This record gives sequence, C-alpha cells and structure tokens, in this order.
Amino acid sequence: HQVCQACHQADAKGATGAATVPALAKNHNLAEPGFPIGIVSDGRGGMPPLHLTPEQAAAVINYVRTHFGNHYTKPVTAADVKLFTGEQ
Repeated sequence: HQVCQACHQADAKGATGAATVPALAKNHNLAEPGFPIGIVSDGRGGMPPLHLTPEQAAAVINYVRTHFGNHYTKPVTAADVKLFTGEQ
C-alpha cells in the first residue's frame, strides 16, 4: 500500500491524467519475475527506481504478483533481486 498505491491507485488499475500510470491489476507482464524486478530496481518512464533493500523489493513484487487478479505464485526472493541487479 505504501509503495505503489499513490500512483497505481488502491485498486491497482492505474490512472490516466497528466500522465498514464499502468495498471498492476491483471498485468501479464508480471508473469516473468525479471520484469517487475527491473521496474522496481531501475524505474521506467515516469516511475523512478525505488530504493528498497532486496528483501523489501521481493516483498513488494510478491504482493503485487499475488493480488489484484494476478496469480503468479512462484515467489521472487531477495536472492533473485540481487542476481538481477548484480548486487553481491
């Protein structure tokens, strides 16, 4: 709620106004774990990179991947985030 809701809305359906914020709800791009890891780590478009620990990033990604009509139940781990981002 604290990380994504301000832009993606409480229902995760995104928004359109001065900018378009994509929906996280029923988002097929979340099926591949590398996609949300990259977005959270590096940012994209108007979304800045989020400065989260690998554990925090994994928790946020897992929450979004298992809520809002998303059913990607294979968890992303902190080790996955570290591997993708090149952290040691």
